[in-house]
Amino acid sequence: MSYKKIDVRLLAIYPLTGHVKQFVLQISQKMESTMQRYISPINPAVFPHLATVLLIIGTFFTAWFFIFVVSRPKNVKNEKTLFKELAISLCGSVFLGFGIMFLMLAVGIYI
Repeated sequence: MSYKKIDVRLLAIYPLTGHVKQFVLQISQKMESTMQRYISPINPAVFPHLATVLLIIGTFFTAWFFIFVVSRPKNVKNEKTLFKELAISLCGSVFLGFGIMFLMLAVGIYI
């Protein structure tokens, strides 16, 4: 969408006098000539593949965490396994979080 279309809409909504109208058009032309288009660091065509890989890795860590907690003997102290539980759950949540983010980007929900 060009800035000229935006200006026409704004000028239709807010009627301006001649000098103000001219000033708004000059500023928009300067902005259009100086601004660069944003380019994503990750190609949007890769979003579905990246989402799939990250969600699979996150599901693996989540399953590992679940098996680790359920199969732990009852007599082991919690302090010994706390760091390992936190590390596994952190990895799982980070991978699942980024996987969900890229899944949303892949389907068109831009966050």
